[in-house]
Amino acid sequence: MTPLDAFSIIVDGVVPVGQAETLPLTLAAGRFAAARVVSPGALPRFDYSAVDGFGIPDDWLATDASRCFDLTSFVAAGDAAVAPLAPGKAVKLATGAPVSAGVAAVVMQEHCRVNGRVVLVEGKIAKGANIRRYGEDIVAGARLIESGALLDARHVAVLAAVGVAQVEVVRRLRVAVLSTGNELGPLGEDVAPEEIYDANRPMLMALLRLPWIEPVDAGIVGDNTAALAKALGDLAGNVDAVVSSGGVGGSQTDHIAAALVMAGGTARPLRIAQRPGKPLVTGTIGTAPFLGLPGSTVAALVNLCLYGLPMLAARAGANPVWSPGQAAVSRGAISHPAERADFMPARIVGWHQDGRPSVEPLGHGAAALMPLLVADGLMEIGGEGGDVPAGGTVVFHPFATRFQL
Repeated sequence: MTPLDAFSIIVDGVVPVGQAETLPLTLAAGRFAAARVVSPGALPRFDYSAVDGFGIPDDWLATDASRCFDLTSFVAAGDAAVAPLAPGKAVKLATGAPVSAGVAAVVMQEHCRVNGRVVLVEGKIAKGANIRRYGEDIVAGARLIESGALLDARHVAVLAAVGVAQVEVVRRLRVAVLSTGNELGPLGEDVAPEEIYDANRPMLMALLRLPWIEPVDAGIVGDNTAALAKALGDLAGNVDAVVSSGGVGGSQTDHIAAALVMAGGTARPLRIAQRPGKPLVTGTIGTAPFLGLPGSTVAALVNLCLYGLPMLAARAGANPVWSPGQAAVSRGAISHPAERADFMPARIVGWHQDGRPSVEPLGHGAAALMPLLVADGLMEIGGEGGDVPAGGTVVFHPFATRFQL
């Protein structure tokens, strides 16, 4: 199956947790909105001046003739609006100052000459110039945020501007991270010559340490179906999702799928036409969605980004879609078999004349970790074509965005 097929299988059918909490707006960034937010009022809240200048009535407004106005007062931002402006009069306005009735336009101060209490205006001025009108940006009752939106600083700015002080968000997801394999040893302890340190669990927990997720360390469990089933059963009901690494390849030492079923869950092994990360296991344990990643560290990283984070977003009530990445140019020729998607660490080495990044792959395969330290993201070569010539089009997934959602 294609990566897009796998994405649909993993994400479709995930049931949102459906539980929310109310937070001060200043703490809401990075959380999923639990309900639609509508504007309690209009924006702007009143007519105001967009510039430092002079408010004038419509006397000779649309003519080219010079005209003089008697200056009445000065209004700053935060001041109350002055009395309605009479014909032949002008009011000095600071940016943000309320515009009173009778002001037909605001002329930038650079376009005026002041002599004592007289303001000379030259040139044609359009009616309404430099005035921000009540409600022209946002009307009262406008839909601002939809349920499932991942809030960021933009949303906070708009909500604050219309006076929203708190917002309802999905509670943080408790996501268990489990490593499997007899060969794994924990950090901080001596390991036998035939063992390796568990790199996947720290990496996955680091990737999941997002404002909307609470990672739960589920430890290391050996290659034993009964032991894995017990660990998974203990997690059921206590977490909102489970992510594991290792034990999904289908060999006699791979027990994740069988352990899920033994624990009362469901399991579906997947074989995806991609490298790295061909094998996956998707399923459930209790009400929690489950995703079993490959034991290879690079493959686990790739597949958590491609499938795991979207699965968890769906659990939080979002509607994730497959990320197409961004168009890029391959610096050199790349040998690539058709009918398989390749994802490989790559770095940006320049920019094409049309603005696309020029990217260089840093090696195939899932075993080498050193390329990750100098990579800027993942280069994707789709399964619909073969070899890529130098200067050919590829897809690039920057880590800066792929490590988020």
